[in-house]
Formats: sequence, C-alpha cells, structure tokens
Amino acid sequence: MQDLPTIHSFLDVSLNTDHPPLVICDIDYTFIRPDLELPAVASFLQNHKKYSHPSLLYDDAYQFMDTAYNSGIIRQTDPRGFQHMLNTIQQSNGKLIFLTARSIQFHSKTLYDLFKAGLEIPEQYEIHYTNNQISKGEYLKHIDLSPFQHIYFIDDNLAYLDSVRTTFPNIHCYQFHYI
Repeated sequence: MQDLPTIHSFLDVSLNTDHPPLVICDIDYTFIRPDLELPAVASFLQNHKKYSHPSLLYDDAYQFMDTAYNSGIIRQTDPRGFQHMLNTIQQSNGKLIFLTARSIQFHSKTLYDLFKAGLEIPEQYEIHYTNNQISKGEYLKHIDLSPFQHIYFIDDNLAYLDSVRTTFPNIHCYQFHYI
C-alpha cells in the first residue's frame, strides 16, 4: 500500500480529469472546522482558571472547542482550495459526494452546517451517513463506484482512511489536516 498523503488544502488533491472523477469528502474536520483557534481558547481559559498541568488546560480547551463546534460555531476549512477542487470536478463532469460518520437523524443540521460554512445549495449534493455503525470502507461497498475510473477519498481520520484503503486499494486517499 502506498504512503498516505497528508494535505492542508484541497488544492493539493491531484485530480486526474481524463475521465470524470468521483471525490468522496468527509464533513467534520475536513470540510468544516471549529471557528475557534486552539491557542486563543487556551489563553482565554488560562486567564480564567488555574491549571496544575498544561495537559489539563489543553483538555479543557479541546472540550470547549468541541462544544462550540457541536453548537454550530464553525467555518469552512479551506474555501479557496475547496472551490477550486469543486470547479475542477464540475468542469470534468465528475461528482462530489459527502460521506460522514454523523447520524442521518441530523440531516437537517448537516445541511445547515454545510450552508453556514459556505457551500451553496448543499441539497444538490449526495450526503451519505454511516451513523457510526460501520467503517467508511464497508459503507462504500453500498455505493455504485463502477462509473468512475478515478476515485478520491478525503478525510481527517486515519482509521476511516485505512478502512477505505484496505477495502478499495484503487481509491486515492488523502488525510486532511486544516491549519
């Protein structure tokens, strides 16, 4: 199995457009991220509470950011890079779908989050939900991938990426880390 590229921008996804590509993109911490910066949150908490150890401060900071994220304090990770990738997909008659571990029960919130983060008309995109029940690699077995010669999977979570790479070694996988 080839090395897994880590990217910080969707501009770094090398799409082969000699045939229409399929791009499968994760949502949480890939397309959207908290609209807070960890150092700012840690500094805020440090000024309001005494910590006996820095790891406790960062545990609280991560929890604070996670709560804010789940409350809808979000933004798009890479608007310029994503728009460029989306334009390339559309110009080559390809397709973009979202695959998330979220529960389908939160479909309305997911659409709202995508829209809030800047995706125009999120209803026009297929959104697939694993409901945290099966791996993303197993889930992809239930999607007809046969019309596409070039398939790309972008996610922040290494376990999800490994499940796709193991199940579909021909899919180009990218681990996304926003900055």
